[in-house]
Amino acid sequence: MICTYYGQDELDKMLSVSDKDLNELYAEIRKVFEGKYYLKEKTFIVKSLFRKTVERKVYTLLYQAAPNDMEVQVINFCQDHDWSINTKVTKSYITTYFLGLLNGIGKMPQPNTHK
Repeated sequence: MICTYYGQDELDKMLSVSDKDLNELYAEIRKVFEGKYYLKEKTFIVKSLFRKTVERKVYTLLYQAAPNDMEVQVINFCQDHDWSINTKVTKSYITTYFLGLLNGIGKMPQPNTHK
């Protein structure tokens, strides 16, 4: 288990992300789990001599077990790599994890069928 410490002002900055769809799902997770999850977004600019500049976003998912505690657990995602610590992942890992949590407690979001 990887743990780290954040102040409340730092955690407050992690209450939303720039991706609209992920942000909606994240808001639902925070509501259902009483604000125990925090999502840290980091943007990288990848420059190359032979390719165009690309912006990449990675996310770190944090879990705060005790309310008003500075210690948070960093969720480690299993990936097919040579190393075992994978805390910075893409949107697809976070979305899959959140949908799995919601499905496990029977609160899956319903698709929007309104036209």
